[in-house]
Amino acid sequence: MSQLKGVRRALGLSGTTRRVLVHSLLERGYVAPPACERPAPGFTSDDLALLSALAQHPRYDCIAEAAGIPVKNLRAEIGALVAKTGADNAIHLVSLAHRWQLLGINTPASNRHHGAAAHPPGGSP
Repeated sequence: MSQLKGVRRALGLSGTTRRVLVHSLLERGYVAPPACERPAPGFTSDDLALLSALAQHPRYDCIAEAAGIPVKNLRAEIGALVAKTGADNAIHLVSLAHRWQLLGINTPASNRHHGAAAHPPGGSP
């Protein structure tokens, strides 16, 4: 068994994406967020909804539903958010959001949307 598979299984996240796994590890304090000297950019409520959905949901359809974005526009919206933050990709974006205290327990984005387990793991972005 791979290390990632073992970690996913131990956390009850078998079959989920790396992005959701990273969020879970950061939220539970198992790893520290990356160092980042730049401040968080200004986020709209739509940005925070998408950020929260990205961190919590493994499938595009679930992300789109949670963020209130049509599935056909989701890749472009994720790309715009990644570019806005200077992140390398969606996984990096989730980790930076933890550094900026936008994700995690009792933060604006995590309080907005809950229920990642409501959608079964499946295809990933």
